[in-house]
Amino acid sequence: MKQNEKILAIGLAVIVVVYFGRGAVGSWLFKPFEDRQKQITSKQNELEALELKERQLLKSIGQLAEWREEGLVFDALVAQRLYQSWLTDLADYSGWKNVTVTPGNNKIIADKTATAVKVIVEGEADVTGLARFASMYDGAELFHRIERIDMKAASKQPGTMMKITLTAEAMAVEGAKRRPLPYAQWRIQDRLAQDQLFCRVEPPTIRPDDLPFEFRIAGDHFRLQEVADEGSLWIFESLGERRQSRTLQRGTRIQLVDGSADPDQLGQTWLTMVKSSPFTLPLPVVRLNPQIEVASTINVIRGTALDTTLKTTGFSPEAGSITYEVEGALPDGMQLNSNSGTLRWSPAADADERDISLEFRALASLTGEKASKKVVILLRKPNTPPTLDALPTSVAYSGQAWSIKLSAQDAQTPIEQLKYSLTGNIPSGMTVDSASGELRWSPTAEQENQTYQVTVQVSDAGVPVLSDQQPLSISVTHNKETTLTLFSSFEVNGEKKAWFLDSRTQKRLLLGEGDDVDASGFQGRIQTISATSVRLESGEKKYELELGKTISERKPL
Repeated sequence: MKQNEKILAIGLAVIVVVYFGRGAVGSWLFKPFEDRQKQITSKQNELEALELKERQLLKSIGQLAEWREEGLVFDALVAQRLYQSWLTDLADYSGWKNVTVTPGNNKIIADKTATAVKVIVEGEADVTGLARFASMYDGAELFHRIERIDMKAASKQPGTMMKITLTAEAMAVEGAKRRPLPYAQWRIQDRLAQDQLFCRVEPPTIRPDDLPFEFRIAGDHFRLQEVADEGSLWIFESLGERRQSRTLQRGTRIQLVDGSADPDQLGQTWLTMVKSSPFTLPLPVVRLNPQIEVASTINVIRGTALDTTLKTTGFSPEAGSITYEVEGALPDGMQLNSNSGTLRWSPAADADERDISLEFRALASLTGEKASKKVVILLRKPNTPPTLDALPTSVAYSGQAWSIKLSAQDAQTPIEQLKYSLTGNIPSGMTVDSASGELRWSPTAEQENQTYQVTVQVSDAGVPVLSDQQPLSISVTHNKETTLTLFSSFEVNGEKKAWFLDSRTQKRLLLGEGDDVDASGFQGRIQTISATSVRLESGEKKYELELGKTISERKPL
């Protein structure tokens, strides 16, 4: 092969290799550059993330600094007390009446770096007083908010006092300095003469670090220069001409000067904004609901007079005069005054008992408004009271269920409709079934050795409801059945005896065959005595009581 042909073949081979292997060659050749570019992009993303975090951190630092500037001192109790005092003065300064300010539940937030202190304010104010309060509250340089507010007006008339309840929440922030709160917080403790430039102030919350600041007393402008006696003594200078012409008495309020705006002007501005706002809700539409006010059921006793008056509500002020009428005919002798609504009737003493259904109507003369009411008149014979059976004095034993069945009679009311109840000094745990009259009680050991005077009462279902009462005396003592124990038996000269011991009182009782046994709820007699037991009889029942057993542990035979 010639030299030229070799060169041509080699070049062709190179072209083929490059053409078919360009991907691998390119990857090998440019991979380091691509890796470096990816690293640069990753580092740029990391840098941007760090810069974002830095900006967020700087923003948070600035926000925290602002919160510390406007927050309360980081002591929940002190902060809540100061905030409560400030809200009290603010409500009073805004003209509220019957103000009560109570602390709410505090909440630790933000990883224990802040505490939300809550205070509940209740009082009465008109719209102007509420506007002034809201403006001064919003204008105060405090980290706080009104969490909830409820208002209720007694009427729709202008100037009506509203009952207001609001929950205010302020933040006590870690690192916040103790500082005077805005507006009215302090009062002078001593009298302040016309030319006097010092006075004692309560509460003593000002420290030298809080100076200087400006305040007003009775309209005069001052700057506080120095405090002494742990903040209770203020020494100040006058700013402008003194207008005070008399000695101010103790309790006069001190108002902190806020350079943003006059509090009264703030209130007026807020009120003007509310009145002119297109978003202010209009007065609700009053929907009239004319009604006749009278009982749906009227009870009338034969031989007694009925005298009642129909009244109306819900008619518009423009309704004019109201006239009354009844659908259909009235019973004989019953009269309805169409102008006053007076209804009168005097049924005879021997009239038949019956139910009379009537429908009354009221009509407005000018507007045509109408109202109607269905009434049932129950004509009944005179009711007689029930009679409760006399109750004997009763004895109850501690730890043991006690009950008694009350009984009564009534000529008019069925027995199942009588209702029983208790009055007077009702001991703890005593109940009565109102329908059956069963009185139940399980007195405790603490109620022993006491006598309770209870009054039981039974009421009928007549018209009017009548009742009868009876006193019931109940004495409580301990139950000997559970404490009286057979602990010994013996025979002397052919006579058998048994010893009993009351573990409650430690009293001994020696009884023989034929003697009576009085053990509270158990009344019986000793029939026979043996070395290990005694036999008892109570009425027709017989029992065996073994040594070491109490009366309550006797076995029936």
